[in-house]
Amino acid sequence: MLDKKRELATNKLLEVLRSGTAIDEEDIAEVETVETVKKPDEIEIEEVSEKKNFLFLIGENLVSKIKSAITTQKGILALDIGSNSVKYVIFRKIGGEIVLTDSGCKNFNVYDKSPQGIKEARISAISELITKDMVENNNIITSIYGPNVSIRRITMPKVNKKELHDAILWNAKKDLPFSPETALIDYYVVGEIEEKGVPKLEVFVGAADNSVVEEHLNILKSLDIIPYKIIAVPLAVFNCYVNIFRNSKIEDGAIIDIGAENSYIVFINEGKLQFAREISTGGNDITKEMIGSISTSSGIIKIDYRKAEELKVKYGIPDESSFIQTPDGIPLSQISSLMRPVIERILNQIQRSLDYFRNKFPYNDPDIIYLSGGTSLLKNFDTFLSEGLGKEVRIFDPKKYIKVSETIPEEHIFKKSSPLFAVAIGMALEPKDGLNLLPEELKIIPLLKLQKKIIKLAAIFLFLILSTASALAYLNFKKSSDELKNIRLNQGKLGSFFQQYSELENKKKIEEQNIKRFLNCLLYTSPSPRDLSTSR
Repeated sequence: MLDKKRELATNKLLEVLRSGTAIDEEDIAEVETVETVKKPDEIEIEEVSEKKNFLFLIGENLVSKIKSAITTQKGILALDIGSNSVKYVIFRKIGGEIVLTDSGCKNFNVYDKSPQGIKEARISAISELITKDMVENNNIITSIYGPNVSIRRITMPKVNKKELHDAILWNAKKDLPFSPETALIDYYVVGEIEEKGVPKLEVFVGAADNSVVEEHLNILKSLDIIPYKIIAVPLAVFNCYVNIFRNSKIEDGAIIDIGAENSYIVFINEGKLQFAREISTGGNDITKEMIGSISTSSGIIKIDYRKAEELKVKYGIPDESSFIQTPDGIPLSQISSLMRPVIERILNQIQRSLDYFRNKFPYNDPDIIYLSGGTSLLKNFDTFLSEGLGKEVRIFDPKKYIKVSETIPEEHIFKKSSPLFAVAIGMALEPKDGLNLLPEELKIIPLLKLQKKIIKLAAIFLFLILSTASALAYLNFKKSSDELKNIRLNQGKLGSFFQQYSELENKKKIEEQNIKRFLNCLLYTSPSPRDLSTSR
């Protein structure tokens, strides 16, 4: 279309030139317009498209990295390292909800009971369970336990802020069950209360012997794992209970986490942890008590540790009056008799803890006692404790109260045995400003990582801004260059028209000269009228 218009305009200009009349500037402008000018919307579309493509090629990777860094939040990986197993849970914030997205458990046997043997068994289990991606994509929290770990709530006189730290440490150290010189201590102020009209501070304190923390960290460091927080197991048990029942009317309760080697009983009143006690008996003690020889109708049957564990898991705590036998002829009543000394010891320790809480604290007895941990899953164990304590005892099943990702199948161990994960869940739900028994030099590592991330983001933003500015400058330069090129091209084409015009002018002059010569010739060679008359 443009070529046709150009041809018509050019022919019109040539006709003007040939006619010898003056050239109208509009005629030249028409040729220039037809040759170079596009519709405004076409120009705008081309420029926008060109800029978009150029910026996309330059900034695609940078924008992707910034978006990923801003929108991707690390999850929380809670790692529960026990005596016979390692368990973990991962929580992430999805659509405004805290969701359990992954979990796992790895059992291990410690054949070498030396400290080094126990350490190696735990390292092996963790390495099989926790991947490098899990470590990189999550903030890790772990827990410690044992007689050299303590948490408690203290009440102290109100002091000014300058004296607060030293006053809390002095109060915390005086009743520690281990040397205060080697203790790692952390605390937070719960609030202010009044006792007999005197204002006082209520402070929650956690402490651990440095050797316990170092031993725990050595296991993790061997696997290139640096946690951002370490808390005590009873605090994790409390967190699990109080967060799950946050919107419930249950304010007075107790939860007993029965592990393989140790158990903890935690008392809660008005949603606050009031008292926690370690019970130095666990599920392994029940298994060990069953090892030996049993006389049956078919002969003597030897029970080793593995056989005892299988019987415990399969039959739980059988009725002493049962006449049922195992396939190999072991009466369940005898199994119950073997277990009885240990489970009664657990019952007595719980009862003493209840009596101590009742006498020491001016609070009501727990409304309900919840059980968690692997041993809580033994058949009839909750019934045995309920009858012995004269209280309602329930299995604490966290999966009923938390949001679990649909990607976790029903046959997954978490779905089948969620009480195993109460400690891990409680760790994951620990507030950011809660207790942290990590050494001070390691507490700053997350801050350094955050600073590094901020600097990296700032550098990316700056580079993107400079790249965008350079891209826009280039596009403007390219646009100007193209415009200049078009101008020069049009000047060249217009110059060719003037050259043709000049050639035609020259031809015109030549023709005019020829016409004059021809006329002169006619003038001088034509006969006069007199000559014509004479010749007649």
